[in-house]
Amino acid sequence: MYRGLLDRFCTLASNAGADVRRYKGTGGLSEVISSVLSECEGGSLRYQMTEMIKSVIDGLRDRMSSLTELTDETDVTNLPEYRRDNLIYVVESSYAVADTGSVIVVASPRERLSIATATDLIVVLHEYEVFDDLLEASELLRSLASEGKVINLITGPSSTTDIESIVVVGAHGPPRLVIAINDEVKGGGS
Repeated sequence: MYRGLLDRFCTLASNAGADVRRYKGTGGLSEVISSVLSECEGGSLRYQMTEMIKSVIDGLRDRMSSLTELTDETDVTNLPEYRRDNLIYVVESSYAVADTGSVIVVASPRERLSIATATDLIVVLHEYEVFDDLLEASELLRSLASEGKVINLITGPSSTTDIESIVVVGAHGPPRLVIAINDEVKGGGS
C-alpha cells in the first residue's frame, strides 16, 4: 500500500511540474544535489541547517567553486545581480501528500523567505511520511499551526496565468522545484 502512495505522489508531483529525483542513501542524495548544483553554475546557495543537509553540502564543497554560499545573515540585496538571479535553496521536508503531489515544508519565518525567493528549490524527503490526501494530513497541519509553525504546501514550481492566458513561471515563488526523495524509506503514510 505504501509503495503505491509513494509512486502516486511521484507521478502527480511530476505532472505538476516538479523535477522528482529518487535516490538511495546519503550517497545518492549527494549525487542528486551535486547534479542540480552543476546545472546552476554561478548562483548563490543557501540551505536549511539540518544535520543531514549540512553533512551533504560539506561533502560537496570541492564541487561548489562557482557558487556563493549564503548564511541566514546574508542580505541578498547586497549580492551582485547575477548572484541574486540564481538563488538555490535546499530544505528538508518530512511530509508529502500523494493526492496532490505536494510537499509540506515546515519552516521558520526566515526560511519561508528563502523558499519564496529561490529560483531553484530543492526539497529533500529523506525520512518522511506520505499522506493519502489533505484530509488525512489535516490533523498534522492543525497541530503545526497551533505551535506557530510556518507551513508551506508546495505543489510544483510557482506559476500563474494573466488575463491574456499567458503563463508566468516564478511569479509567487521558485520557478523550479526539485524533489529529492529517498527510495529506501519504508512505512509511514496509510
